[in-house]
Amino acid sequence: MIIDSDIWVWLDTLIIIIAVPFLIKDRQHLVRSLHNYMKTSSWGLMLAGIYTIFVFSNFSGLPMLWEFALDNAHQQDAVNLMTEMSALFGYNLLLFSTLHHFSFSGINA
Repeated sequence: MIIDSDIWVWLDTLIIIIAVPFLIKDRQHLVRSLHNYMKTSSWGLMLAGIYTIFVFSNFSGLPMLWEFALDNAHQQDAVNLMTEMSALFGYNLLLFSTLHHFSFSGINA
């Protein structure tokens, strides 16, 4: 029986199994494309989004940061709010990076 949280693991694994052979087969094109993308201004937004999701959202959601300002009744609510809102901000940065890249790179033809 698959539990709801396990479904993401199976879906991610399926995507990786499908995508990796294509990436290995055409890795020179992948490296060239990544090198060209790193030269665009969208790259900075992409890095900021990834940093916000993986680093800032986890650190801003640490309970010890909120112990001094809130009592125990509201502390977990603040931790959850900060974690989710900062992750949402990071995902918005990734979306803006993608939109910026496609709108200014001439790919949207």
